[in-house]
Amino acid sequence: MCENQRSMGEIRTGPRERLVFLDLARGLAIVFMVLQHAVLLFATGQGEGLVLGKIVLLLGGAPAAPVFLFIMGIFLGRPDRKIGRGVRRGLKLIALGYLLNLLRSTLPSLFTGPEIASATVPASPLASFWAVDILQMAGLSFVLLTLLRRYLPFRWVWAILAAAVAFVSPLLWHWGGPSGVYALWGNRDDVFFPLFPWVAYPLAGMVYNPYALAQEGQSTVTHRSAAVGALFFAVGAATFFLPREGQLDLGQYFQDGPGAQVATVGFVLVWLSFCRLLARRRAGSAGLRLLSFWSRNVTAVYFVQWILYGWAVLVIGRNRYGSPMAMGVATGVLLAAHAVVKASVARAGRRPDPPDGCAGGGSTGSREVPSAGNFCCSTGQKSV
Repeated sequence: MCENQRSMGEIRTGPRERLVFLDLARGLAIVFMVLQHAVLLFATGQGEGLVLGKIVLLLGGAPAAPVFLFIMGIFLGRPDRKIGRGVRRGLKLIALGYLLNLLRSTLPSLFTGPEIASATVPASPLASFWAVDILQMAGLSFVLLTLLRRYLPFRWVWAILAAAVAFVSPLLWHWGGPSGVYALWGNRDDVFFPLFPWVAYPLAGMVYNPYALAQEGQSTVTHRSAAVGALFFAVGAATFFLPREGQLDLGQYFQDGPGAQVATVGFVLVWLSFCRLLARRRAGSAGLRLLSFWSRNVTAVYFVQWILYGWAVLVIGRNRYGSPMAMGVATGVLLAAHAVVKASVARAGRRPDPPDGCAGGGSTGSREVPSAGNFCCSTGQKSV
């Protein structure tokens, strides 16, 4: 948490699970994402032929990127956000995304061929540099939603916009538009996380903000969130059985149609309710502390694991192994990324930065520490 020392102390003494469950959800998301990347890069057929591969791909779907972005929206919806800091954070994330493209795809492609070395899609070194991944999308969202929070601070407006994004996005995909706006709605193969429709998830998180951060009635919030999430999931899933005609029938993971987005938001609500219950029961456990460490340093872990994968393809090749072997590679990459991030934090001589640039101890007059660019706020858990 990033308000002041008193609030951090309250987490340790009483309603600790009030925000720790967000660390749990985000920590699990980074694990699922690392596993999914390994399967897509190293497993034959990208894991589609085996049950293990299909399970990993499923876990790398709704419980991963949508959870990241939804939680980012929860903290973007806070009333005390500063507009300048939010805009700077967004621009830093965009720049970090292109730096990552350079290190994980463009440079490795120079040593072999792009069809072998690219960690994203086979492309020329220059083309792979301009790929749009989740960091660019998160950065654009940070800028736009920070401005939205400042000038239209109404949750009902955010809810309408989230729904509008879901229904308008397929029309934009068909329209295409000039090449200079490809990052907005992704009418190119190298746009993995277009702003439309993915910005709907942080918008939904902003709407959910007061319930996620509520200090009272935690049990009621948990049950109601799960019930609403189940309803959303059922309604969204029901649309899969409707006739697929016209402009709104296009849908895949990176360009989900309205029904899939409603179902995904419903899943996220149910998943966060589950994580809230699990955090209560596992409070203080070593596993939860480890996941919280990865959560608070999610951008760094994400960045390092992709660089490791991008260069590992040069050594062990692409899509040559079974899913168990890919899982072994993922385990090694996750451990290596943890070691690198842990060493970086230790070398800095302080605790990890609060990921939204929040003060580390406002009530005590301590100096504010600039953030390293995580997706959203931390919850004040101890390091591991």
